[in-house]
Amino acid sequence: TYIEINLDSDVEFSFYIGNKPSDNQTTMTCTVDWGDDTIETKTITKDTYGFKLAHNYVAGSYKIELYDVERDYSIVGDVTNTKSLISHPSSVKRVVLGDDVVNISTRAFFECTSLTSIYISKRVTSIGFMGFNSCTSLKSINIPESVTSIGGWSLSGGIFVSVYIPESVTYIGDGAFYLCPSLKSIYLPKGITSIGPNAFYKCYSLKSIDIPEKITSIGGGAFDSCRSLTSIDIPEGVTTINNQAFYNCTSLKSIYLPKGITSIGLNAFAYCTSLKSIDIPEKITSIGGGA
Repeated sequence: TYIEINLDSDVEFSFYIGNKPSDNQTTMTCTVDWGDDTIETKTITKDTYGFKLAHNYVAGSYKIELYDVERDYSIVGDVTNTKSLISHPSSVKRVVLGDDVVNISTRAFFECTSLTSIYISKRVTSIGFMGFNSCTSLKSINIPESVTSIGGWSLSGGIFVSVYIPESVTYIGDGAFYLCPSLKSIYLPKGITSIGPNAFYKCYSLKSIDIPEKITSIGGGAFDSCRSLTSIDIPEGVTTINNQAFYNCTSLKSIYLPKGITSIGLNAFAYCTSLKSIDIPEKITSIGGGA
């Protein structure tokens, strides 16, 4: 595992690693090349957040290599204080996660605003809540086939142009792509059954999206302010369109509503100023205010 950093001043730089899921050991042995001619092999005792690795630096650019970890491990964040796993997240430029990383935990790379490139190992199975939240320089991300879940708000605030989500993923959390204004296209795997609230909120550049057939619900605000979205087909299994699902989709010209829908939520199509007609299915029993 590599972390490339660029420090503007003399600081102690630190980051956390943690146990893989279901592993409760309290000590971990590993070797760290700090990139300044310092190499350490050490046994670390777990604190509140995980296994902390820290080193004092003078201002400059460094490549940190973590290797010879005695077992598989997770990349973790500081949940209590809503911080990244990294003490100075804005200094991180590039990350390569090795094959001994099996999980990216909560807020792992939160606010790594200078991060431009990351490689995720093929053994990672989940990306946790806010895992890459506010990584405002990250243009692309390759999600490996091993990943089965993408946590809420995990990729929000990025400048992704396109994202491919592998077929292995069955769960995408609320707000996963919240405020990704450059996102033009995304592939959703066939096994996903729901689109959570605010999933694509303010994805201003999103022009089209194929909704998988197994989807049964579209969360509130899911496509709120997707101003470039021109048309969408909602699969037959969907029974509810929740509040503000397509609010302010000003370019939306056509939408197909399946026969099984029974309710349309508050403001669901409010301010869809290009929508000229819509067929309301026979089973609809309620249409929310401002719909």
